[in-house]
Amino acid sequence: MKMKNYDLESKPTIFLIILSEDNKCGNTQIDDEKTINIKKKETPIWEKKYLTIPEAIKYSNIGNNNLKRLLNKPECDFVVYLGNRKLINRQGFEEYLHGLHSL
Repeated sequence: MKMKNYDLESKPTIFLIILSEDNKCGNTQIDDEKTINIKKKETPIWEKKYLTIPEAIKYSNIGNNNLKRLLNKPECDFVVYLGNRKLINRQGFEEYLHGLHSL
């Protein structure tokens, strides 16, 4: 069977496995038709609007404890709460860091 080339970079794609008459796909026995969800390309950190704490640590090279201490300050207006998760507005975080001389 000849395979087509698909552009997987542009958007998430769902493929349908076409089974042979004996209901096998390669060496794996499959009961029903199944779909495979191809993971979409991850957005780079510098293009994201909101960062998680681990992403902000990688992005800013600030340690976990210092970042958490910074996020708990009252003047920290770039934190957004999604339920009990803290997200960091990347642009506000950058502006805040540019104005600092030390942590």
